[in-house]
Amino acid sequence: GEGIYVGGTSSANNLNDYEEGTHQTAITMASSGTVTLNTSYDRFSYTKIGRLVTITGNPRIASVSSPVGSMSMTLPFTSASGQTDENRSGGFVRYYDNSAGSGSYVKLMGWSVSEGTSTLLISNTHTHNHNVTPAADDEFYFSFSYITA
Repeated sequence: GEGIYVGGTSSANNLNDYEEGTHQTAITMASSGTVTLNTSYDRFSYTKIGRLVTITGNPRIASVSSPVGSMSMTLPFTSASGQTDENRSGGFVRYYDNSAGSGSYVKLMGWSVSEGTSTLLISNTHTHNHNVTPAADDEFYFSFSYITA
């Protein structure tokens, strides 16, 4: 196929998929309620090289209506299917809690991408099992990679 050969001329050395762009994401609550992102800050940037996609972004919340449960966000590509151990990814996201008052504004939340999905799952539970309720002006800071289908 078309592409560029890196480190040799066999088919294994052919890089034939490179893409970069942005993806408008949206948040869904697992139990009930809604979270609406600021339309000026609702995109992920991505670079896809082969089947590896890297996502960066700083989505910001514009408004909420009684949000309950964990959060999920849409991703630009479906993750690869297969055995669960080689196609799942996860880590922590920096969450800026703008209404923390005298508490900590910066909170760590776990995230994961399961196999065969185009969804980023975010756990609102952070240190010592304190739940974070999303609110207007809160922000996410993302940089992560996952394997695409």
